[in-house]
Amino acid sequence: MRAFYVRLGPHVVEFGVCQPETEHLVACPSGGEVVFEPPPEQAMQAPPQPGALWNLETQRWDAPQEPSVQPQARWAQVRAKRDHLLAACDWIVTRAQERGEPVPPQWLAYRQALRDITEQPDPERIQWPVAPEASHG
Repeated sequence: MRAFYVRLGPHVVEFGVCQPETEHLVACPSGGEVVFEPPPEQAMQAPPQPGALWNLETQRWDAPQEPSVQPQARWAQVRAKRDHLLAACDWIVTRAQERGEPVPPQWLAYRQALRDITEQPDPERIQWPVAPEASHG
């Protein structure tokens, strides 16, 4: 797994992890830059208010930006969480493939629901799917 964050101007707008072979799939807003290293620890903490962004230059939280920019940053955060949740259950798919077995249907449904998360209309009211119970056998 490889850690990354997305920088838009001085702000961290997204962070997550990906497999080295999927680096090219990391979404980046226009004018943004994907940095393949762990984000600053503070940027991964809950912001003091919804929509606040970590400023890499001042090392402080910036208040939410004007409404035209804020949804873009919030969607970036939603995608980062989605990508993290998908990566966290990649082992289920890998294990099934290694055993020559089908991926359990409840995991297929969960992973598809995660991929469909950006079809929801409001990034502030995301209905996250619940991961199925994992069997490690």
